[in-house]
This record gives sequence, C-alpha cells and structure tokens, in this order.
Amino acid sequence: MSRFSRALAAFTFATASLTAIPVVHAQGEDTPVPPRAGQDDTRRYVAVTVNPLGLAMQRYGANLEVSPFPHHVLIGSLYSQAVPLWLVKTISGRDEVRAGGTLLGGELGYRLYSGRSGADGLFVGPSFVSMPLAYARVANDLRSADVIEFSAMGAAIDIGAQTVTSSGFTIGGGIGVMYLSYDLPNDNRRLPLTIEPHVLPRLLLAAGWSF
Repeated sequence: MSRFSRALAAFTFATASLTAIPVVHAQGEDTPVPPRAGQDDTRRYVAVTVNPLGLAMQRYGANLEVSPFPHHVLIGSLYSQAVPLWLVKTISGRDEVRAGGTLLGGELGYRLYSGRSGADGLFVGPSFVSMPLAYARVANDLRSADVIEFSAMGAAIDIGAQTVTSSGFTIGGGIGVMYLSYDLPNDNRRLPLTIEPHVLPRLLLAAGWSF
C-alpha cells in the first residue's frame, strides 16, 4: 500500500470515530430510563386512615391527608371520645360513676414527606390540637362520682414513617409530643387524684387507603 493510501485510510478511520461519538450520546438522551424494580410513581392525592390504638380508649374517628404537591401534605382528623368509666372507677375508688355524652376532638396540621407519590415516606410536621379532657368530682350523695368533660387546645409535632403500596394500602406510625393549654375549673368537689397533664407524649399508628 502506498504512503498516500495509508494516510487516506487513517484519516477515514479517525473521521468515522469522531462522528460516532455524538450519535452514541444522542441515543442515550432519547432513550427513556426504565423504572427500577418495585418502584411505583403513581401519584395518590388523598389518604384516609384510622388509628387502631384509639379503639382501646373508646376514641372513634378517621384521618384525612391531602397532597396537593409532591412532598407536601395537609392532614386533618376528627373523632368522638367517650369517657372510659372503668378507668374512672379505678382511679376514684367509687363503684358508681356518671358521665355525660361524648365529646368531639380533632387536629389540623401539615406534614413534609420524603416520598413524591403522596402521603408516603418519612415525615415530620406540626399540628393544632383540640382534645377532650375530663375530671372526676364527688357527687351530691358523697358516695358516687360525676365526670365533668371539657376541651383543651394545644399544638403537637410528630415524626414517623408511612408507606403506600402499589394497590393503595397505607400503613404508618410515629412518635411526637403535644402541649395542651387549659386550666381545670375551680371546683371544690373535684377529687384530689385529678392530675393536670400539659405536656404529653404521642404514639401514632394509622392504617387505611390512598387514592
């Protein structure tokens, strides 16, 4: 092969190598990246859950979480709270205890989630709280006890985790702390065993469905 032929072959190989580089990059940019195995990018804007722990305290209600934007969730809850008479009897030492009807309680707050698909992932957030409370006082017959119910306002902050499966089943839990602002009524018949908790721990557990 002559010197001119060898030079022409080298130039052709170098030109072909250089023009192949942008073609490879263009194919990489246009090809969609497949999702990872088990990954679910479905956006679920609403989650409805209940707290199984509340049943032990005769608390019945539900939570509603709305996710207008990825990571950002507004949460609200509403429940009815009945007074556990067996607990009042144990604390007061009286066999007969009379209580009024149930009271309503609820919360309204915000959570920042690590996941993008809705109320999913690690979370942290504050909330405003309206909680029903009660105290026991000696009845007119001096042998039984009456339960006086009232509401307390406060605030809480929680951290935890929640997961949403591909079918929408949602389960989560967490811990937190709550502060309640209230004063017990000035009642001279109030039993001295009554305590005034203002700072309380919180244990969260929720199960339900996301849509």
